[in-house]
Amino acid sequence: MSKIFKILFILGAFSAISCQAASDGMYTGVQGGIVGADFGGSGGYGRLLLGTQVNRFFAFEMGTTLVPHTAAGSGGFLDNATEGKAYTVDGDVKVMLPIGSRFNLYAKAGPSVGYVEADTSGMALLANGSVGMNLDLTQHVSTDLSVGVMIGHSDFLDGFAGLGVSYHFT
Repeated sequence: MSKIFKILFILGAFSAISCQAASDGMYTGVQGGIVGADFGGSGGYGRLLLGTQVNRFFAFEMGTTLVPHTAAGSGGFLDNATEGKAYTVDGDVKVMLPIGSRFNLYAKAGPSVGYVEADTSGMALLANGSVGMNLDLTQHVSTDLSVGVMIGHSDFLDGFAGLGVSYHFT
């Protein structure tokens, strides 16, 4: 069994433990992971986000992502470059499917504005999307696991996988 399926199984098992679900309202979070179309770890990334959960099914998020270094030939946005960096600001609509009182499957998508530093640097309008699952550990703390993609012009297509934690203020 692959590592990702083991993680999914463990998170699913934890969801059976009773605990109060995270509250609606404002939340903030951090996420980190690997970036590269093949998820081979061609580079890491970090993301900071701020969101508002309208109800158990719907939320809005905005965030910023930093890809501090990606190696050449990653299969992503640096196919012809020696190395590079990327910075994005995004806004997402998040749709959640609650499973029990603490576990959610979700999909989110939205536009991003990014700056890519590579052999040719510049601004880019991108689209991003991800699917994942989150587990409410307490009323205020949640953790999530997701995979997604950033899509731009023909030279910018990269996948990512990450693990995050968020804090709900209410």
